[in-house]
Amino acid sequence: MTTFKPGARIRVAAIFRDPANRDQLLDPEIVSLRVMDPQGEERDMTPVRDDEGRYHEDVLADIPGRWWWRWEADGGIEDGFFDVSPPNIPEEAELNIERKQAHERDELLKAAKALGKR
Repeated sequence: MTTFKPGARIRVAAIFRDPANRDQLLDPEIVSLRVMDPQGEERDMTPVRDDEGRYHEDVLADIPGRWWWRWEADGGIEDGFFDVSPPNIPEEAELNIERKQAHERDELLKAAKALGKR
């Protein structure tokens, strides 16, 4: 799965089809898109109709974390998510994080081995 950078505009798209004939696109009477940011706030969205049965909305992903989206229309619901990475971390801080994670992993392995010897 792709992780996006903060500030990216993420296109969330939907295609609506006739349930009786999956080859036939159709415009539902009601189409809505709900988007929830990583802080649990719902964003107001106004879907754009591209063509019969095809809609999209560009979401400004300005907060790091997992974003949830949900298309709702008469006859169906489709939902999903995308991830936004934290802001850039200086290289030195990244190295310190990797060292700390390696140290913690080593400590866990030592503890597991000690438990196994009992």
